[in-house]
Amino acid sequence: MIKKIFISTIPGSGSGNAVNKDFAEDLKYSMGLKFSADQVAVSEQESDSDIKIFIIPEGKKTEKIQPDSKNFYVNFEPNQEPIRNRFYYDLSSKKKLTDDELFDKHYWNTITDVLFQLEDDHGKKNGKVVYVAETSLDQMENRRSIVRELEQKGFEILPDHSIGTEVKKEVDSFLGKADFSIHIIGEKETPLEDGEKDLVFYQNELASSYSSKNKDFQRYIYIPSNINPPKGQQIKIEKVKRKPDNLIGAEIIECGIEKFKSELFQKIDRKDRKDDVVDMHGNLIYIINGINFKTETKAIRKKLEDVSIDLVAIDSFDDSLDFLHQHKKNLLMASSVLIINTEENNHWMSSMLDDILKSYGLGKQRPFDLVGVITKNKLQYFSQLELIQFMEIEDDPSNPSAENVKAFLKAVKDARD
Repeated sequence: MIKKIFISTIPGSGSGNAVNKDFAEDLKYSMGLKFSADQVAVSEQESDSDIKIFIIPEGKKTEKIQPDSKNFYVNFEPNQEPIRNRFYYDLSSKKKLTDDELFDKHYWNTITDVLFQLEDDHGKKNGKVVYVAETSLDQMENRRSIVRELEQKGFEILPDHSIGTEVKKEVDSFLGKADFSIHIIGEKETPLEDGEKDLVFYQNELASSYSSKNKDFQRYIYIPSNINPPKGQQIKIEKVKRKPDNLIGAEIIECGIEKFKSELFQKIDRKDRKDDVVDMHGNLIYIINGINFKTETKAIRKKLEDVSIDLVAIDSFDDSLDFLHQHKKNLLMASSVLIINTEENNHWMSSMLDDILKSYGLGKQRPFDLVGVITKNKLQYFSQLELIQFMEIEDDPSNPSAENVKAFLKAVKDARD
């Protein structure tokens, strides 16, 4: 069956300038290269078409776009009010004299994406469904890039239309069909009509709730490293990163878009192979032994082993990947953590506390019973400590007294009980 495509400027907007006409011609030419005549044909009549592709020319702002529309819209008008529609492509912000190369890349990416959407079934499916949450307008291009590569790998993408007014009902329905979800947090706010919730963060909350009841459901939260959010948005982002309830079944990744996509597919492949299955039910104490994980801790270990405490630590590692993998596994296995703060490096200490909080997003099923820190001098304030059960021990980090070790063990037992 031939699929008929209607390509035109938006109704009533006029013919536009040369770049708009060039886009229509380039799209038609590319369609001719990709599809045979018995697959796709250009229709001269809108009423006779199966798919409609409208171009919004520069200087022709329109209000004819509906968020839930399944038509394609390619916009060149800088003053056009954008919408969160997966078939809305905004090329206006890229069209600057100093951004010729960037514009050219987005121009042809848009054509490639439209052509892919025109394919029957978008290629071979792998049986997996992904909920790629709607995001803020400044992250639409990143979302489209992620969706494009997921679809090319055979994933089915939800939502398959823009979310309407019944957000909770729709999102819960989509999550129930998905194998995992991806949430992109940008610098722009996305307030819902009620004025009380933000669409991006609300979707994450609903996915967190769903994940708490479905242990195999994984969330990947992507925070681009190049964003510069205003204070209010930054506070919301910090809550996502710090609050344990928000981290249930989630992994937070902060980096550039290409690195994120690379890490995402590595993690998906690894999850499918189940390489990271870990026994989470032991009563282990993980000793984080100093800033380079090489601090001598024989004295501490002996005191713990003398009272039949199981422990785990990193004594040596061959390279950074092996180390990070082992560090992650230890956090997942352990019921408590004891940090040996030998060099009083605040940046390192903050990083270790972040790792402890992030472990909930890596698959940890229950909070740590206790996180202890042995430090020579009193610690400065760390906001992460407000989110965990914490005990500070002022003592010699390399050889703490037996009384202080016993006090830590008693605190572990009390916290567990």
